[in-house]
Amino acid sequence: MKLRDVEFALEEPDMRPALVCDDVHNLDIDSMIASAPASDEPVIRLEQSQRTFILGCRAPSGAKTFLSVTGPTCDQITIMGNDLSASTTPLSTDDNVPVTAVHQSGNRLPGSRT
Repeated sequence: MKLRDVEFALEEPDMRPALVCDDVHNLDIDSMIASAPASDEPVIRLEQSQRTFILGCRAPSGAKTFLSVTGPTCDQITIMGNDLSASTTPLSTDDNVPVTAVHQSGNRLPGSRT
């Protein structure tokens, strides 16, 4: 699945993540814009997913968590070139996610000046 230049605009606050992917293989998310959930839910939740590439996205203002990754079969998840500075927690993983499953590179993180 490929999502490119997608915008999720809400008419009213929503408690749910903008995107939930469960057991998805070969997912590309490029330049997605979404509102922050009106809860502790992440903007994007990946469950049991492999070969995912997230590029050029911007964490919305007020986002507590941008990306949540769960499940022991998660693998080859790359987060690169995103502006995650508006989120409190750019990435959260549960204890079942292998340490090598998620790779980050070139993201702007909270507290970064450049």
